[in-house]
Amino acid sequence: MSSSRRRRLGLAASSLALAGAVAWVALLAPPAPVPRRSVDWEQRRAGPLDARRVYWVGHSLMNHRDRRVDGARNAIEEVGAIATRAGLRYEAFDHTFFGAPLSLNWTGEARTFERREPEALTRRRELEERGAGYDALVLLEALPVGATRRAEAGAYYAQRFACAAARANPSIDVYLFEAWGPYEDDASFRAQIEAERAEHEALADEASAARVPEPGRLAALAPYWVDVEPACDAPPIHLAPVGTAMARLAAAIAREPAAWTTEDGAPLEVSALLANPRTGGALRYPADEPDPIHPSALGAHVAGLVLFATLYRRPPPEGPAPGLSEASAARLRALVWEVVEREPRAGVRPISGGS
Repeated sequence: MSSSRRRRLGLAASSLALAGAVAWVALLAPPAPVPRRSVDWEQRRAGPLDARRVYWVGHSLMNHRDRRVDGARNAIEEVGAIATRAGLRYEAFDHTFFGAPLSLNWTGEARTFERREPEALTRRRELEERGAGYDALVLLEALPVGATRRAEAGAYYAQRFACAAARANPSIDVYLFEAWGPYEDDASFRAQIEAERAEHEALADEASAARVPEPGRLAALAPYWVDVEPACDAPPIHLAPVGTAMARLAAAIAREPAAWTTEDGAPLEVSALLANPRTGGALRYPADEPDPIHPSALGAHVAGLVLFATLYRRPPPEGPAPGLSEASAARLRALVWEVVEREPRAGVRPISGGS
């Protein structure tokens, strides 16, 4: 065999090997970063609303009720109760499943673990067929958001939901629910919220920008051909700063512990936001399973206050907070409004007042 023929065969073999390797990487690797849309968040601030019809997509941080408290509501229901107290209209559709990433909520199954929820496809038809009746879409990714958005292609599925909503109602507002993580102690609780904040922003920005390539289909090569125009006419995805408000509350309690009290006059602990965490080495409810992540009745109320203020662009109205003194409940409402009003990504135009 001539040397030139050997070189040609060698080049061909190398090319095939390279093509195979590229295809393998492209099929398995997570999508490369896509260009992000530049958003002037200050210009997107808007004024108060009197009614909301909200489509909720997520998991048990949205739908968990504290079974140890009679009449406890989940975060979705808390928004409705607060809106009713303010004399405002509220309707909601619940598209949530325990522990579900956005991928499962969209397709009915997870990508990286064995889990199927066929009901998710049935619920999705509500958005696709009757989405014109909704004016807000709230999305919640599974935790931890940084890992899940990569493994479960969070930006791709967030974009699918946002585009479906925008096709049904081009003026719909889309929000990402900024969550919290498991409680171990006050300092680490605040630290992990602050660390995950950047991951929530990245998820919202990527889903708001160019067409996110479908996972598993040459996604790693997508930057070489993807259209950098937005995938649809969906607006940029705002942030409902629930986690930030919880971290701010934790900081406020640490700074002025005497100012935050329960209805019995005892000092308020940060761990009271969670269902059954360990504090001082012991569970709050020793006979029950540990639960350092789901919200207590108070935690769901805090989430509801933040979501109400974000969705309605108003300070929360006066009213009780589960387990808190009247003074602490008022202080909590003021803290929540300050967080939301100062958060450009929430899309809320600052107004005077608050309660």
